Amino acid sequence: MRLFFGGICAALVLCAGCETRIEGEVDRAGRTELRVNAALGPRISALIRGLSARNAAAATGALLSAPEIERAFRAIGGVEASSWTQKTPSAVEGRLVIRKID
Repeated sequence: MRLFFGGICAALVLCAGCETRIEGEVDRAGRTELRVNAALGPRISALIRGLSARNAAAATGALLSAPEIERAFRAIGGVEASSWTQKTPSAVEGRLVIRKID
């Protein structure tokens, strides 16, 4: 489970130009609830949109997709709950509950 938790943190933190805030609590049983705010900065957002200019849907759609993030986390074993909302095309906010972290 440590690898899983480390992977979550690494994926969010390694996103270049990304501002991420993770707050959470671990209870005595190892159940963890995390609240996550993640946003791409204006420069990286502009770079991604520039690279996507040939694809009109990508150029105008969400750069971070709350439904896709939610779907991905729900597919991972050990995740009890995953709920994400789209704040802006380049920002998401979410809640993640992990059954047990050893």
